[in-house]
Amino acid sequence: MKKYKQLTSGQRYQIYGLKQAGLNQTRIAEKMGVDKSTISREFRRNKGQRGWRPKQAQSLRDERRQTYINGKQFSSESWAEVENGKEFAGHACIAAELQTAIYFAHPYRSWERGLNENSNGLLRQYFPKGMALTDVTEEQVQRAVERLNHRPRKVLGFRSLHEVLFGVEVRYTKPT
Repeated sequence: MKKYKQLTSGQRYQIYGLKQAGLNQTRIAEKMGVDKSTISREFRRNKGQRGWRPKQAQSLRDERRQTYINGKQFSSESWAEVENGKEFAGHACIAAELQTAIYFAHPYRSWERGLNENSNGLLRQYFPKGMALTDVTEEQVQRAVERLNHRPRKVLGFRSLHEVLFGVEVRYTKPT
């Protein structure tokens, strides 16, 4: 069984040429060395009002890719996760105004708040459990925030939050 690979822009133009030459989907798949379902799916998912065109197909693919992170569809405007505190008692009004769904994590289920728990763990590197936070200065907090915002993250392709948010590329070098 062949391992599935996404079509490239160049392959889409090759498909277009074969289609223009009058080949059917099965023959196109054979010439391209892919399964016929790949070609069928390509035509079904990426056609517009004027049919399937390679440039348009690539654009549609790129748009879809932007809304997926780690294989899951994601849009920050489509959902919100909040704490169970009384400050969110009016969550129904907020959800209606934002036209979004609001989810509440269940008590003692830390796996439902993955990002929150990960962030807490990162902060613990700078402020260990048991440390009196009243002794922490504003400068120490700012230094920790600065270091965390410039820390490369695997989920961001080893770019930092700062690089992603501000579109700046930073070269990391090993200290000598």
